[in-house]
Amino acid sequence: MREYNKADDYIQDVCNQIRTKRAHKAIAKEISDHIEDQRNSFILQGQDEKTAINNAIREMGDPVIIGEQFDKIHRPKPEKSIIAIVILSIFIQLISVNLYKMINFELNEYLLSIAIGIIAMLGIYFVDYSRIVRYSTFIYIILSVSDIFFEKISIRLIGASLSYYICLMMIIAFSGVVINFKNKGYKGYAACILLMILGMINIVRIGNIAALVIFCAGTGALLLTACIKNVFKADRKVTIALLIGGAALFFIVILFIFFAIHGEGDYIYERFAVAIDPYKDPNGGGYLKILVRELLSESNFIGEAMMPERYSSHSLDNIMPSRGDFQLTYFIAKFGYIVGIAVIFITTFLILRMFISTFKQKNQQGMFISLGCSIVILIQSVFYIMANLGHMIIGTISLPLLSYGKTAFIVNMIIIGLMLCTYRNDNVLELK
Repeated sequence: MREYNKADDYIQDVCNQIRTKRAHKAIAKEISDHIEDQRNSFILQGQDEKTAINNAIREMGDPVIIGEQFDKIHRPKPEKSIIAIVILSIFIQLISVNLYKMINFELNEYLLSIAIGIIAMLGIYFVDYSRIVRYSTFIYIILSVSDIFFEKISIRLIGASLSYYICLMMIIAFSGVVINFKNKGYKGYAACILLMILGMINIVRIGNIAALVIFCAGTGALLLTACIKNVFKADRKVTIALLIGGAALFFIVILFIFFAIHGEGDYIYERFAVAIDPYKDPNGGGYLKILVRELLSESNFIGEAMMPERYSSHSLDNIMPSRGDFQLTYFIAKFGYIVGIAVIFITTFLILRMFISTFKQKNQQGMFISLGCSIVILIQSVFYIMANLGHMIIGTISLPLLSYGKTAFIVNMIIIGLMLCTYRNDNVLELK
């Protein structure tokens, strides 16, 4: 018994040198396993147990030196490139808000939202994300079934819908759901599918098409990744085939129902037709798309665009639609394509760095939470940029960090903060 206490004392001496206490459990287990293996090896060579343990501990080396080496390895590490791009994005926002001061814009409220977003990101940056993973299934279900309640409350209190942002958080919670059902075989896979359908049903009840498309794309991408990495420990080919086949069948059924209910001449059918070809209703549903395309066609590489012929008597500020939704279009028309290219480059760099950092992580829990965050940022960015280039698919949404939506900015700062948290703790938390 004393020999085992001696091993425990050695492990404690090592851990005393390691400043990140959350890493102690994983390191203690690693050292204990190594001592145990060496002890068994020495016993097989004919040594008695006491001698074998003493030799195993002696072979480990000085506990202070070993502890200092572990301390260098198992320390929180920041993802400096993403932090830098976040700071740059905030700086660009402050400049662009200053340019908009002459326009009727709630400057003080927006500056407050930037401050809240920064505080929120820093707050979640220092949490233990493994606790979020532990309760992610519960969080996901609560968000799913309470979405309509949140919708009514938010509209009553602030006059705006929050269902879209709740949908974003549901995608990230779903990434934790996938991990909670790892190694459960087809039962775990089926449970994730059922929970995904639960979220879809509640988003459909609210009627937010943008939220539904983003939710399906985000959760579908997470499930596909889980199948490819064989997280559920089920047949990889079967699960991938079921997921892709089910998604294709679902899409065909939805289209069939849509055209069966809404035939040619129906209001919803006409809206769908205008979404494909805006020139079918140039003064109605297709107006924004056509306006954006005409502004872009008259834009220069550097400098303000010429006004399209039918808007020649108006200024850009007078004809431009909501600048929060079409900020990229506005900047291209106002300052030239060079500014638009810069914004797209910054966004692309942020997304690439997020995905690179995600797949570098060794901890599967952190990797999937980070993947959920990265997918959410990617989907928002793609739809926003497409809309601002005249190809609006699901309405207008915000470009993470670079749009004027106050709520969008805060929510996306929280999402990026969570992603940074997983990367920061990759060398700290026990591998799972």
